[in-house]
Amino acid sequence: MLSIGVGETVTDGFKTYVLTSEFDYKFVSYGNHAQHHVSPEVLKMLVGEEKNEK
Repeated sequence: MLSIGVGETVTDGFKTYVLTSEFDYKFVSYGNHAQHHVSPEVLKMLVGEEKNEK
């Protein structure tokens, strides 16, 4: 299970996003320096789910 808190970062090794206080993911940079590392498929699901809910 993946538990990401507000202000924490997540990456697939290429793109890095941060979870905002509005509970959406904002792109912050390219690279693999983040608190949580996930597969590209999982990152796509996380970012895609947030965009589809709006």
